Amino acid sequence: MTLEAIYYIGQTISVIAILASLVFVGIQVRHGRQQAENANTLARAEMSQSAGLKVLEFQDSWYATSESADLMSRALETDLPLSQAEKQRFGVRMVTLFTGIEIVAMLYREGLCDQIMYDRMLITARAYCSKPRVQKWWHHVGRSYFVMPFRGTVDEMIYSGEAATDAATEMDANSPEQDAETSPPPVSS
Repeated sequence: MTLEAIYYIGQTISVIAILASLVFVGIQVRHGRQQAENANTLARAEMSQSAGLKVLEFQDSWYATSESADLMSRALETDLPLSQAEKQRFGVRMVTLFTGIEIVAMLYREGLCDQIMYDRMLITARAYCSKPRVQKWWHHVGRSYFVMPFRGTVDEMIYSGEAATDAATEMDANSPEQDAETSPPPVSS
């Protein structure tokens, strides 16, 4: 075997070793990328769950005592007046609730929260935005507290809630029962 043949054999072995190394590195990069994606998926799930559960736990705490439950029931379901202290407590609860929902929205925009949790938080926000006292709180306090884009999202929910409240009030005003009460009784022959 000549030196030239040995040289070409050595070169061939070197090329094969380099190609094998590149294939191995490619497999490692792919494996590393898959591990990173799995870690990101797990982190996103944990952050979604944590943020969502905090909002739910906070709402649950509103009903831990009968006094607190009574306040939230009166504030959300009636138009009965609240004392100054109750208004402040209600306002703090709304700020905290909507801040929790805003955090979920921020995590969602950053790709750190899944669609299902984000949608669930928007459903929760819409439910509160349909309440007249929450609408009033939003216009007087909440709107100046939050920034875009979350403020715009809640603005839309508030305006939709107000339109639904106005429509329900208008329907109640035109209900057949009320018409029957105000119309004269039928004349019998």
